[in-house]
Amino acid sequence: MLRWIICSLLFVLCCGSNLAAAVETFTVDTRQSEIRILLYKDGALARLAHNHVIVSKAVAGSVDVFAEDMAKSSFQLSIPVASLIVDDSKYRQEEGKGFDSEISSSDQQNIRKTMLDEDILNVHKFPDVTVLSKEVMKKGSQLETTADVTIKGTTLPVKALLNLSRQDSKLLATGSVKLKQSEFGIEPISLFLGAIKVQDDFVIKFRIVAHSSEN
Repeated sequence: MLRWIICSLLFVLCCGSNLAAAVETFTVDTRQSEIRILLYKDGALARLAHNHVIVSKAVAGSVDVFAEDMAKSSFQLSIPVASLIVDDSKYRQEEGKGFDSEISSSDQQNIRKTMLDEDILNVHKFPDVTVLSKEVMKKGSQLETTADVTIKGTTLPVKALLNLSRQDSKLLATGSVKLKQSEFGIEPISLFLGAIKVQDDFVIKFRIVAHSSEN
């Protein structure tokens, strides 16, 4: 009887060890990761306005990877709203056509203030944007993910295709997704009875770098 109990315990310990080895946890590298949001102008007088580039270099989070079964993999991200950088000339130049106009420092500050105010992102009440994966599936050479995205207190399931690559202990995920401001309870900015306004649709581009926690 004692021998049977010892064998059973050893079996459980071995199984537990195998399960632990099956998953590898990666920590997001805030210095190398980036979320980039593109907003587009609209309206009869759109020629007098600008498209906008909003960037966060303060992405935090983790990724759990099951190499043998990617469907079990998961990730979570957090982006501080206060970290958002608005219309920096470097990022505008990187986006190229449609974003090549210069925006003064004072205008950048005014745009950022408006964006963080109560009517738009309400940074004081909702300090973070969060992303929590619900499903990960292989789709050809890419991964199709479904994640709960929470912006300004509203959570919606969002599907996105991402490219995933690994080099030693470094994981890199890139991709983009198109969303609507109105779906998150945000009313797009509109001036002069709609003659100048921001489109409801916006694009999120992401580059997430993570390193294995085992190294």
